[in-house]
Amino acid sequence: MNKSRFFGSVLAVLLVGAVPARPQTAGVAQGAAELQPCSSLSSLKVPLAPEHVDPATHGLISQDRLPMRVDIGRYTNLGRAVEGYVQTGILLTAMNHGRLAPAGYDDDVAVFLFVSAAARWLHLGLNGAIYLVFLGIIGIVLTSGISGVFVLTRSFKERVLGVLVLITVVVIAYRLGGDIYMFPALVPVAIIPWAIYFASRGSERAFVIYAGSAGLFLGLFRFLRIDSVIPALVLVVLLVIFGPGRRLRLRSLGLAAMSIAFLLPGLLMSRVIHERDSYLRAEVSGYSGALGHHAIWHNVYIGLGFLSNPYIPGYCDQAAISVVEAAAPGTTYMSSAYESVLRTKVLELLKLHPKFVLYSLFSKAGVSLLVVMLAGNIGLITALRRPKPWLQEAAFWCAIALSAAPGILAVPVPKYTTGLLAFTIMYSCYSIAYARGTLGPGAKEGSDLELAAIGPTPKQRRELAAA
Repeated sequence: MNKSRFFGSVLAVLLVGAVPARPQTAGVAQGAAELQPCSSLSSLKVPLAPEHVDPATHGLISQDRLPMRVDIGRYTNLGRAVEGYVQTGILLTAMNHGRLAPAGYDDDVAVFLFVSAAARWLHLGLNGAIYLVFLGIIGIVLTSGISGVFVLTRSFKERVLGVLVLITVVVIAYRLGGDIYMFPALVPVAIIPWAIYFASRGSERAFVIYAGSAGLFLGLFRFLRIDSVIPALVLVVLLVIFGPGRRLRLRSLGLAAMSIAFLLPGLLMSRVIHERDSYLRAEVSGYSGALGHHAIWHNVYIGLGFLSNPYIPGYCDQAAISVVEAAAPGTTYMSSAYESVLRTKVLELLKLHPKFVLYSLFSKAGVSLLVVMLAGNIGLITALRRPKPWLQEAAFWCAIALSAAPGILAVPVPKYTTGLLAFTIMYSCYSIAYARGTLGPGAKEGSDLELAAIGPTPKQRRELAAA
């Protein structure tokens, strides 16, 4: 494997950010009223698509005016997906200006499937279907997280505080990102309380059930927002599956249950996509199937425009589109050839201007570190004063680092930091609760399993010293 392919594989694991909406520039007037800045630090301006323009202001339609703060490009494509499903009866088809096309983007295809199904099956409008799907996901997540808090904590006061923390995380994620960008914050809300509990407690049967449930949950979110999965998956595997006190047979059984459950949504989604592609091949001349991969090098390339520089005009889709068009005219947007050109450009920049690339990455890493410090605050100090067992620290910090990767490799704007905020806030709260010894002991207080994984509380330490 050559170096560029190896580097690409590493980035593919780390960077799982969103595929940007395909630009709709054809037929758009080039007047000043219809141009918007590429980014706050860029002089590049790009035209707005007609459906994205507010007739009153001649500017981009505000995200706050759309249901669940869905991005305007996604909102338009969701409408096309609903129309396609209503007309054809085939999920994940879309009607794009009267022509059949595949619906949605490759990395969040489940959103288009659920919204289309809700709209047709329940006879809802587009807005109603969006509200139903997104609020339903939030409700399931909060139900899981809150029930986990109740089994993990002891007193009414601690449970109320735990519930408030989870709700706060959801609200922050909604306000900073909305749309699918809040999903990276929803996953830790649902997963972490139960992961902490099963790291040290629960029967063998409950342990295996949790492993399978977590795998199924993460397997589904893989198709809702892929960068919401890897940090939580690593945390659960390290904290729960490989935590101390479990027999090897039970760990293997839990890992097998999680792996099988994780793959199930993928098998079901593959079947839906196969049926969609078979239908479109028969109906649309020249259709060759969806791209089937995530935009990695596109995001990395435009991410280097985070700071003002002489090489890339800004963090904007058009910056990448223009450089590909100049290097290989006629290349299809987001195709393998398109990504190959951008990979070459990134590696070329790394070779010719390594200081610029490293400075860009370190500047974005610095922003992410500042987010961690602000979100962690007192909890970070508490963790230093009373560190948890090394495996717990490793599990949380691996999850925090992985949730920071999209912002570092792309751009650390608020919508790409919701997962980082959620993991850090919950790590901080757990550190404080751990130091105070307020976590519920489960079925048997002071058991060997609990002392091995969670560590003794101050009260238990005094009792052990006295004995």
